Parts: sequence; structure tokens; C-alpha cells
Amino acid sequence: MDLLTEDTTLSLVDTFGLSPHTLLRAVSRMEEALMRRIILTVLITCLAVGTAAAQSCDSKAVSANGKPLHGAAKMSFVKKCKRDACGSQVVGANGKPLHGAAKNSFMAKCMRGA
Repeated sequence: MDLLTEDTTLSLVDTFGLSPHTLLRAVSRMEEALMRRIILTVLITCLAVGTAAAQSCDSKAVSANGKPLHGAAKMSFVKKCKRDACGSQVVGANGKPLHGAAKNSFMAKCMRGA
């Protein structure tokens, strides 16, 4: 989207006595600042979602009577939860399921990050 039309540029040049080049640099800086804010917002959102997803397996680790799991039971549950969460994502760039070493590598990396 072009923020400065020819009429707007001429009006600003007449009003403030600035050169068109100076105005274009100012607009460019504003656009860069806006883009930085957008990128920062997206990164923070991704980190928050990733953290929430990682906590979901821990928060789901409760027994049938509603009490939190501890020790080996919790470890087993969290491992299965992560494996199930990563299992649905085992797809290559071409959209086909991964097999063999590629699948094992992906699952190991996904479970470390989940």
C-alpha cells in the first residue's frame, strides 16, 4: 500500500518545506517500525502457544479419580501424550507420511520440543 500519493506529497512539501526524498525516508522508517512490531507480536504469540502446548501434557497427567500423577506413571503418561501429539505431524514436505529413519528423527526432535 502506497501511503504517499502525488497530491499528498506535494501538499506536505508545500506545508513543511521538506523534500520529497525526506518524506519518503520518513514513511519508509514508519513502515519498518510497523513491520518490526508485527514480527515481534507474531514471535511472542508463537512462543506462548508453544509453551501452552508443552504444558498441556503435564496438565493432563491426572489419574481416573482426578488426582495428579507422580513418578513413573506421570513420566509414562507424558511420554505417550507427546508421542501422540507428534504422531499426527509426521508428514514430509510433499504431504506423504514419513517412514524409517526420517520418521524416527522427526519423532525424536518433536518429542524433545513438545
